[in-house]
Amino acid sequence: MTAASTLGTPLRLPYPYPPCEALPLHRPDDHQVYFTAGANAQERAKNADSKLTAYFKACALGAAGGGDDDAYAGFHTLTYTDMPRYCTWDTKTTTWNLRSCIAWDFLAGEFVSRTARPLNSILGPFGRVYFTDPRNSELYAIRTLLIHREGATSFEDLRTVGGQVMETFEAACIAARYFEDTAEPRRAMTEAVEELGFMRGRLRHFFAMLLVHTRVLNSRVLWEEFRGAMARDCEREAAGTVTAKSTAKMEQTALKDIEGLLKAHGKDLDSVGLSGLLSTGGKDQEMRGANARPSPCIAMSVTATGPNGASCAVPADGTVTVGALLTLVRDGLGLPLSADAYE
Repeated sequence: MTAASTLGTPLRLPYPYPPCEALPLHRPDDHQVYFTAGANAQERAKNADSKLTAYFKACALGAAGGGDDDAYAGFHTLTYTDMPRYCTWDTKTTTWNLRSCIAWDFLAGEFVSRTARPLNSILGPFGRVYFTDPRNSELYAIRTLLIHREGATSFEDLRTVGGQVMETFEAACIAARYFEDTAEPRRAMTEAVEELGFMRGRLRHFFAMLLVHTRVLNSRVLWEEFRGAMARDCEREAAGTVTAKSTAKMEQTALKDIEGLLKAHGKDLDSVGLSGLLSTGGKDQEMRGANARPSPCIAMSVTATGPNGASCAVPADGTVTVGALLTLVRDGLGLPLSADAYE
């Protein structure tokens, strides 16, 4: 078939099965409200529910129970992603309504078909909750809980595990064992120590990027486990230039490097759960000064001469650091140097 002949050929795409319905995701009191021009926006915001808050209300009514004609019976058995399968969304009333061909069987305790067709053949589209970045820990935890929890009646109920209301949604995920604490980051760091441990600075860089680009639930525990490896990494890098190679000082050096990498990506130690670990004040400044790598020295005798005969000579011992050499060039009006002797 030539390119010209394909112009008259209809494009046949596969039928998008199974169909999906997007479900919004938001924090408490953070959902979008739509209203027409001239409408009372504040009144609309009070009465209009999102698909998520309407799901909470429907589950609360279903959990309360009622007669055989209860319109919300059985909703307490559904997850958020189940709602489009059994219900339809009414945009005018912002409510979930059970599909007319489905009913709740109180005796069997399950949904059944009102028609001769089996239940699976009359269900609606699958629900799919909007994706969120795992680094947005609370919103990601809300999404995880909504996918797994049945019949949540509120945001507070969503973060309740075993009758105890957790402080955060992330804590609720950990308590419910939906999240592993530090298992995956620990495996990654263990491999990094084996593969990158001999490369100067790479282990600290890997740890910082792990905190920036992934969801580490307990970064302090991870730091405590691998701080020795990162301290040894600093010792290798500073070999021959540090007089006091105490482990505590090397750990502080590693933390300072990690903090610099985090700041380059818009974060800091506090934002990744490592607050209070980095020393501050005079002792920290003294430590960083002791661990600082000195500028390389060049043994030479040089003179920088300006247009009016101005000159700037190297100290009498004939040794100058690169930083001092640049200063000499600047003081010599930036003109080329004439090197009389190199050692």
